[in-house]
Parts: sequence; C-alpha cells; structure tokens
Amino acid sequence: MRDVAEGGGLQRTGVAEPITLVSVVREPISLLLRFIAWHRRQGVGQFLLYFDDPDDPAIEVVAGESDVTCIRCTAAFWASVRRTPEDRFVKRQIAALTHGFRQVRSGWVAVADGDELFHVPDGGLRAAVAQVPPDVPVLRVLPAEIVQTEASGLHFRLPVAARVAGRIYGDAAFLVRRNGGLVGHVQGKSLTRAGTELSMMRQHFPVARDWSRLPERRAGPAEGAYLLHFFDRGYDSWRTKLAWRLGAWGFAPDLADRLRPLVEAQEAGGEGAGGADAALRALYDALHRCDSGRLQRLAQAGALLVVEDDPMEMVRQDFPAFAGRTEP
Repeated sequence: MRDVAEGGGLQRTGVAEPITLVSVVREPISLLLRFIAWHRRQGVGQFLLYFDDPDDPAIEVVAGESDVTCIRCTAAFWASVRRTPEDRFVKRQIAALTHGFRQVRSGWVAVADGDELFHVPDGGLRAAVAQVPPDVPVLRVLPAEIVQTEASGLHFRLPVAARVAGRIYGDAAFLVRRNGGLVGHVQGKSLTRAGTELSMMRQHFPVARDWSRLPERRAGPAEGAYLLHFFDRGYDSWRTKLAWRLGAWGFAPDLADRLRPLVEAQEAGGEGAGGADAALRALYDALHRCDSGRLQRLAQAGALLVVEDDPMEMVRQDFPAFAGRTEP
C-alpha cells in the first residue's frame, strides 16, 4: 500500500480484508516486523501505522508491503487532528487512533501497541470476532504479561484475584495486587466494528458520543484469547522506559510511589544514585523475574500461559532480508 506522508484515507487494493490493525509506533525495526508478521497470521488484512517519528527509518522498510499504510506524524499531521508534536504522547496517541479508526469503512478495527500481540490460538482474530453478537460493536481482548525466566518458550502471566497474588508474589504482592498480579495494564485492547459512532478511540477501548463506554464482549483465557504484552525486554529496556511510564500513568499508584523517588535519585546522580539503581534492579527482579517456584505457583493458579511459537521465525519468513537483524 502507499506511504501516506501527511494523512489521508486507507487505500485498499483488491478485496478488503475484515480486520485492520491501527497502531502508533516507535519501535525498533525488529519489533515492528514482529508486530506485522505475527498479526498477519492472526488474520489481520491491513495495517495502518502512525509513525510518531516522521523520519523513522522503519518506514522505508515496511511502506512497500502491500498490506501496510504508513502515516508520518509530522507537525502538519498533528495540526490536522488538533494536536502538536509537543503534546503528551497519550493525547497524540488517542488522536491518531481516532483518525485511523475513521479511515476504515468496513470490517473490524483493532488497536494495539507495538509491544502487544493479539493471540487467538484457535482460528485467530477472525474466529474471535465471528463469535461477537451482531448488536455488540466491541470485542476487548484481555492481557497476558510476559515474565523473564530461564525456561524454554515465552512465558506470560495472567491476572489473578488479589488474595491469590499474595501467594504468588510474596513481599512484592502489594505492588501488583491492584492489577491482579500484573505490572502493566489490565484493560487489554479492543476491536471495534468499522463505522461505529464514537467520540474517540482510546488506547484500550472506544468511547461513545456521550462519553459512555460502548457495549462490548470481553475475551480472555476462558475464551481462548490473549493480548500478549511484552512489557519489558530485560532490566535495561525496562529502566529506559520508566520515566515515560511514570509520566503517562503507566503504573498502579502504589508501584508508582515506590518507583518515582528511585528514578529521581538515580537521574540526579551523586552518592544516592548507586543505591537507587540497586533498589530499582531489586524491584525489577521481584516484579518481572520468575524462578521455577514462582512459575509453579502461577501454573497452580491457572495463571500461566506458555507460547511455543517463535515470533521472530515468522519475521524471518516474511522479511528474509532482515533475518540477521531480528533479535527481540
């Protein structure tokens, strides 16, 4: 599909596919290619990608794909949706997702971030939306959050009741209890019928003209549907995003209150910086690493998902020219 420099409608070629995935992206090229390759196999027919960096080199890589439309988020584009490049990212993101939703005329519109993958093992997203009653405009897929472990395969934890979180996470439970044992969001991400009247497309779900929530069906483990959330890729990537996530309200309040002074102390330097870094690493390990005992407790609680499929192998198949550049 063509590269749209400043905006414009979604130009389809051939028969329109039933699912379009809209995302505001600013990811390493390997993760962007993973996002596309994985979702193709989940039944996504078209990708409408908004590049927060209008000069992102990834645009030149994916703009030639027949199922991808790239929109460069220049100052002119942001002005067209009543935003500026200096606005908070969350506000820009909502504006772009709403713009993208309104470009699609038929089928379903999914929204997700570049570090999230819809995963419906039995039949993909097409099978999931086929189960939604015709009078329900929204399907929301609930999250599974990756954990770091030495075990083979990709391991994800699922939300649990607050009382169960204590048995799984021990002393760190009070930091994650509100989110059911997750560090990231618990809302999941949505698919919405194209043409639905709405005020805006938020990150997790659409909002109606009267600012109410639209009727929705939720799909999670019981329905065989997951939003795989690659919340972190190790301590370094986690630490790099901390300040942004704190500013974007990306953590539950108790956890944010614990993290914020440590981040401030580390960034200020001086004598307290080393201790703050050690404390952050300890928190990271407590929140995101799972030894065999914790994995067993997750499994016993029915809160462990293991994915054997290798997303990067899908990238190597779809983008062979980048086979050597696709480490996650």
